[in-house]
Amino acid sequence: MYTPAKVVSTERLSSSMYMKKVKLLDGDTVEPKPFQFILIWVPGVDLLPMSVAGFTSGEITLVVRERGEGTRKLLHYDGFLGVSGFHGKGFEPWGYRRILFVAGGSGIAPFFHLAEKAWEKDIVVDVVWGVREAGELFNPARLLGKPRGDVYVATEDCRVGYCGRASHLASRLVAGNPGKWDAVIASGPIGLLREACGSLGGFLDVYVNLEAYVKCGVGACGSCVLKPHGLLLCRHGPVFKCSEVEEFLKGGTGA
Repeated sequence: MYTPAKVVSTERLSSSMYMKKVKLLDGDTVEPKPFQFILIWVPGVDLLPMSVAGFTSGEITLVVRERGEGTRKLLHYDGFLGVSGFHGKGFEPWGYRRILFVAGGSGIAPFFHLAEKAWEKDIVVDVVWGVREAGELFNPARLLGKPRGDVYVATEDCRVGYCGRASHLASRLVAGNPGKWDAVIASGPIGLLREACGSLGGFLDVYVNLEAYVKCGVGACGSCVLKPHGLLLCRHGPVFKCSEVEEFLKGGTGA
């Protein structure tokens, strides 16, 4: 079932990332949990799964990276569209005191909604954000206001912050600050998730925010099954403990 919605605004954040705000035209929508996602339908385009970066009074904030025809059309579209969701069971890590969020590229998107809700419960969320080129970065304060946690950046072109990958910086931070964080949540390319589980899993509780092709969003079509575990991203995730999806991270695929 799709809720009618209207594009409110599109703002360029960096060389490759944009903030898009979409207003739901159904006033009865329940606020999503952190890490829940939507399926968005643009006329003439297949369904696009999108992480929720923010939600206020029926208005959804998305952080979109242009990486294909679908996202390109979404970014240049300013009319009416359909929204399905919120999908997934979400993830509310309220049992922790301080969390390190490790993001690669557009994997930063769900950080903003998580951080906002965590701060309401006096939980601090710090972020390590890695990108290939410094031009992809933007100031998180543009979505959150003044960050209440620490922000660390890593660039593979070595122009800003740590020279290298986000997972390497996160490992150095955890090793150099024992006891500072209770848990790690990694979000982004599967290589980053694999490295986070491998290098940090022996020290902290580590969770991964997975991506897979999602079609129906309710578990009926099997398009987002995580082999060989048999888990459905849209029903059981998208956030899992490393141990729950160990084989998938080693090289398993979706259907």
